[in-house]
Amino acid sequence: MKRWRHGARLVLALAVGAALVLLLFQAEHARAGGGRLVHADWAATYLWLVPLFLLLRRLRGAGAAPDRQARPALVLFAFLLLFLVSGAVQHPWFYFLDWTPDCGRNVGCLDAGLSRFVLLTALLTPFLLRPNRRTARAVLLILVASQLLCAYRLIEATGGRALYRDDHPSFMFRLWEYGRTFPRLITYNPYWSGGVVNFVGTTSGTGAMGLPLWPLWRFVRPDRIYTYAVAAVYIGAMPWLAVASLRMLGANRTAAYAAGALALGVSRHYFLWMLHFGTVGAVFSSFFLLPTAACLYRIVWRGDRSPRLFAGLVVFALLLLQWPPGALMGATLGLSLLAGARRWSRRLWGYLLAAGAVVLLLYARPLWVILGRGDALMAHVMESPGAGADLPQVRRWLADGWSYLWSQMIEGRPLLIFLGIGGLAMLPYRAVRRGFGPVLLCLALIAAWGRGLRPNLQLGRMAIPFFFIAIVPAALWIGRLLRTGGPGRAWVRGALLALLLLGGVDTARLYAGRGHAPYTVLTEEVSALAAWIREHVPAGGRVMFAGRCVHFYGRGHVAYLPALTGREMMACDYYAFPPRTVEYNYPPPAFRRPETRIQAFCDLYNVTHIMTYHDNWKACFRRHPDVYEEIDPPVDWERLAVFRVKRASNLFLKGSGTVRADFNRLDVRLDAPRDEAVLKYNWAENLRAPGPVELFPYDGGDGVRLIGVRGNGVEAFTIRYAGWL
Repeated sequence: MKRWRHGARLVLALAVGAALVLLLFQAEHARAGGGRLVHADWAATYLWLVPLFLLLRRLRGAGAAPDRQARPALVLFAFLLLFLVSGAVQHPWFYFLDWTPDCGRNVGCLDAGLSRFVLLTALLTPFLLRPNRRTARAVLLILVASQLLCAYRLIEATGGRALYRDDHPSFMFRLWEYGRTFPRLITYNPYWSGGVVNFVGTTSGTGAMGLPLWPLWRFVRPDRIYTYAVAAVYIGAMPWLAVASLRMLGANRTAAYAAGALALGVSRHYFLWMLHFGTVGAVFSSFFLLPTAACLYRIVWRGDRSPRLFAGLVVFALLLLQWPPGALMGATLGLSLLAGARRWSRRLWGYLLAAGAVVLLLYARPLWVILGRGDALMAHVMESPGAGADLPQVRRWLADGWSYLWSQMIEGRPLLIFLGIGGLAMLPYRAVRRGFGPVLLCLALIAAWGRGLRPNLQLGRMAIPFFFIAIVPAALWIGRLLRTGGPGRAWVRGALLALLLLGGVDTARLYAGRGHAPYTVLTEEVSALAAWIREHVPAGGRVMFAGRCVHFYGRGHVAYLPALTGREMMACDYYAFPPRTVEYNYPPPAFRRPETRIQAFCDLYNVTHIMTYHDNWKACFRRHPDVYEEIDPPVDWERLAVFRVKRASNLFLKGSGTVRADFNRLDVRLDAPRDEAVLKYNWAENLRAPGPVELFPYDGGDGVRLIGVRGNGVEAFTIRYAGWL
């Protein structure tokens, strides 16, 4: 029976390995419109290892007995080596950079990753003739060295300046807000558009980075530490959380350290969303699927009911839920629980229900916010692409999902593709197969075909936690291959360590901004713009960005500019709002025609300066030089124009005094405390002031409601945004 099982696993490994190579090549073939399956000139690089193989054959009889259960992994590893010299590695998003030899006829060019891999394998193999404890130390050394190199390259490339591309400024602003308002989830933000009530931190994964590092965000301005915090979280903490996850499964130290090395960078898609797009909260939140799954595995499959594990499950689940799609990821763990039905007991369910109750209790406020205040957002993300479901559309959907799946697969680390995704079914650990197999399969289905059902939910990003889960089988196989077998398998151990080492080096290059997903930092131009605003915009005055902003102002969203300048601003897209929730033009339609209405809008919201790069808006302001004075832009950005509004700055529509604003509070001083006053801040229902001060909504026309105040003799008071959320 055992022989039959071993034979079946070998056949399965042959089938899976061949299918992976062919399908990954097909993905590149379809993209490039041609190509060779195997490049013989690249494969010739492996000839360097022939003398080593001959030597190892003579030593094969010495040492440990062969591990028959590891043979499927050896088969998969052989296909991995074939994949590394196949046409698939020409894909521009293949994980390793500069992999293929490109030195004319010199196939031994050491600038190529393939050549370095073969050379490292040859150099490491003589030290790995027999597996021993030093192998674990070698993997640990690779992990720590890779972490240090990644951190060094990131800080070297950025100079310690804040990452500033795309959503990075948005997340810095959210972290700034989080530090000042925690534990509040719904806040009154006076820094944008005259005061807005928002809960975007709850839906963007901000809490995943905000909560563990809250003291930093509370006392240090985020741009000064943001890049260091990203390094601490992604390079410092995540790999060791992966190590802890594997140890929870019962893995040996070699496998655990290998998991940490793999977690440094699982795929190019991971870096696209984390470094390029800047969704650092969402990506970090999705990582916690791995430790949450590890906790559940230990509870169900190993019968652990310790209080420490209970606390770990609660904490990891809460961090996973900081990004709402984490609930969908967590739901896949139900399949793991279902696969362990034979191990169910009253004690198990009591333990899990108690943990679930604690999670639900602690997550009740965010859940209430999402369900109670997120109607527009939920309508957007749940929007279906169309009502039709005829056969041609279904075929296109299936074909598109299949194509997307393999385009994501080819971006992953090769060890995760072959030993992780491909090797899960052949693992000799039945509990791991049943505990993680359904989760991996479900994530693949959601990533590939869920995106076509709900495009606005961006379910394609599930490819990232898909690779996080693949760390488990890959690390277990690596740990087994490195710790078993005699001298005949020393070259396998050398090749595995070489791939881990090269993976760390190339991950460091990605952190340095190489590849097709580069990042930018807070530039001198953005700093100069912020300095100019601080100097020329009076306290209380507001800057309006006419039209849409997108990424014109420094290649990122403008959200963080108030933190850099200390001034309030007006814009339609300071965040990347869904198009159905805002119009990507500003000021609002009611204040565009006739053009004199724009001046009324400036008076209503105390706009003192206007910036725009849109020709139609520049022409509009130039037609009224008596109202808008064009001045020299503070930075040399093509198409940028700056206008000063010829009006005195005043934050009072009625009355006079001073206002100092911060999140959830307005400190007001009235010159005439017995007269009625109107502040140029938007009204919100939960605004409160101490008695006998009265607040009321003031109709500013065209849908604008401002804060009306009756001081009733009180000269100075604070208006707060109240509420238990």
